[in-house]
Amino acid sequence: MDQNTIHTLVDQGDCFYQAGDYERAVDFYIRALEFDIDNQDALEGLGQAYTSLNRWERAVHVFEQLISVDKSSGFAHYILGHALGALGKHDRALRDLRKAEELGYCIADLHSAIGYSLHMKGDIEGALQSYRLALDLDPEDTITMFNLGRALVAQRNYRAARRVLEEAVEVDPRDVQTLVALGEVYEAMDLWDMALMVYESALDVCPENVDTRYLAAHACLMLGKLDEAEWEYRMVVTDDPTDSEAWAGLGEVLVAQQRYDDAIGACKKALDVDPTSSHALYSYVCACEHIDAFDDARVVLAKAVEQEPSNPDIWYLLADLEAAADLPERALPAYQKAVHLNPCNAAAHAGVGWALIEMNHELAVAEVHLLESVRLAPEWYYPHLQLGELFLRMKNNRAAADWFDRAYRMAPDEPEVREAIADPLVQGLLDRGHPAIG
Repeated sequence: MDQNTIHTLVDQGDCFYQAGDYERAVDFYIRALEFDIDNQDALEGLGQAYTSLNRWERAVHVFEQLISVDKSSGFAHYILGHALGALGKHDRALRDLRKAEELGYCIADLHSAIGYSLHMKGDIEGALQSYRLALDLDPEDTITMFNLGRALVAQRNYRAARRVLEEAVEVDPRDVQTLVALGEVYEAMDLWDMALMVYESALDVCPENVDTRYLAAHACLMLGKLDEAEWEYRMVVTDDPTDSEAWAGLGEVLVAQQRYDDAIGACKKALDVDPTSSHALYSYVCACEHIDAFDDARVVLAKAVEQEPSNPDIWYLLADLEAAADLPERALPAYQKAVHLNPCNAAAHAGVGWALIEMNHELAVAEVHLLESVRLAPEWYYPHLQLGELFLRMKNNRAAADWFDRAYRMAPDEPEVREAIADPLVQGLLDRGHPAIG
């Protein structure tokens, strides 16, 4: 065995690896292993080259071989655990990562990898502890900071997530994934102007990132910057006319601009690519409702239901279309189908309640659905308002007044609420039971 030849091949592999030419590095490491299949330096280099190429299955095979050569290598167990985590095999990953820790291999990346696998298994508290241990060892590891931010988002701790991700952006202002994650945290906190700012920063770094452009367009829409939102989506469809999501987003913006015919055209392009796109269907139906093109919307939704009969979103859209056409008898079975397919849809339960009230039919069943809607979405005024209407029909004035009062306290400026409160009968109930409302 020519050790000099092996060392030379490994050194050449290392040179290509450091230069980022991982394919060439793989070639040299494999040639070294042809001389000595158990050469640890070659195995280590080959495995890491495969990880850099995202060839995780091959990396796992190589790292398993490395451990068979030296079972006491903490690094080998760590790197195997890291590769297994990337493959989603988190139980196996944690076994090897914990073994590396037992063998005294305690670096920041190890704790970060443990945190990632714990996070993927749903152990958020354990993940947070591991991420923080990693950051104690390497306070400027932006990958760990990104993952810590995601774990905090999973806990809905948006303030803490914001702090961590803002620190990560300070360390690396060009880290696109962290910029996007920070923008999504800003969205969750209703800070749309700040979200747009970081999305634009991410696009400055990587202008071809379509997903970021979607996010920027949506932020513009939420801020009322409709021309800018339209421009963002048109940038995407100009580059890729088959991008269904971008056409759907453009349709949504055109609806907001009250350009309903143009919106229908954009949504049709989205639906040509994906006939069951909920995003495109929603905007298409909304545009059709505004120009009284109910039959056109029914045709499109019927086609979508035929293709995806188990999609609750499509059934809900069909129900809402019939509700907008003031046809509760046609809306009811579609709302019921949506509830059957997704029992957690508060809006669909409320729709069943509305339809039954309008039909003056099975009011006890309507009450059940509306109370379920309240349970699922306790901060939503609409089912409270419908329960007020329901109890008026049932001549339970005390209960009606209570539910109207709740709706008013939740959303005093909603047109539906103000219209209900303005009804002399309702006003009389509230004056007697809740004189503060007027």
